Amino acid sequence: MDPRHPNWDAQQAELFGDAILETYQRIDAFLGRLRQQLDEQTTLLVMSDHGFGPVYQMVNGEHFIAGLELPEDFAVQAADNFGAKFHIFTTHQPPYDRRIRENFSLSKEALERALRALQDPATGRRVIHTVYSKEDLYQGPHLDLAPDILGLENEGYLFWNWNDTEDGAVFPPRDHPVFQRFFSAFHKMNGVLVMAGSRIRRGINNYDANIMDIAPTVLYLLEEPIPLDMDGAALLAPIDPSYVRQHPLDARWDRPSGSTAIQSLADTSEAVDAFIEEQLRAIGYVQ
Repeated sequence: MDPRHPNWDAQQAELFGDAILETYQRIDAFLGRLRQQLDEQTTLLVMSDHGFGPVYQMVNGEHFIAGLELPEDFAVQAADNFGAKFHIFTTHQPPYDRRIRENFSLSKEALERALRALQDPATGRRVIHTVYSKEDLYQGPHLDLAPDILGLENEGYLFWNWNDTEDGAVFPPRDHPVFQRFFSAFHKMNGVLVMAGSRIRRGINNYDANIMDIAPTVLYLLEEPIPLDMDGAALLAPIDPSYVRQHPLDARWDRPSGSTAIQSLADTSEAVDAFIEEQLRAIGYVQ
């Protein structure tokens, strides 16, 4: 469907160029019929956990890493098969002295600089839109498991990180087999959120929604309390102001004692599995 894409084929486009559009149209028609059947007490939410967009140029993360200049005894490793997400490692064992901590900071700065400076030699475009430290995005008791550095690619680029190519290029040419083996499109930051119902205002599209806001919004519309330790916030902008005035937010600690016990368990898969099994037995899913 995209003539600019390196995998575009005119004959395939003639047959299937409108397939995705037609699929969206069928889903949209179904949602319209569903909407007509909803009563006054029901709100419809349609959301995706991510968006989607084209990949015009793959970026070999293994070759990108190989070109970094880092302090001695430090190395960078990709945190996932896809995406500019990286861990920084050292061969030294804790506790770390000041020199090791300084070299970690230098390694982190070198990785950040390299990501920000990375340009597509064919177009001159920068590959990375924004660089984040894990502290910018994550919090909680398992922060150490998150990638140390994350880069958000610009439209059309995708890091893949699990294999080398024989030429060692960071940017393989568009006729390289990698473009046939992997994805023609991939996840993007902005997804879809549609809200409809008697409580929802029409045409309110400029509110700043986050994926973590969905759960508290659903709780609010169900007139259930929102736990104070829940990430995100109820999306009130698209909800009718008269309903909001009559239903003030109810945020409180409403969990029974023991329900947060998982936070105090030893950080082992066995302990977590046992906790989850206990919860499933309590609601009858496991006998």
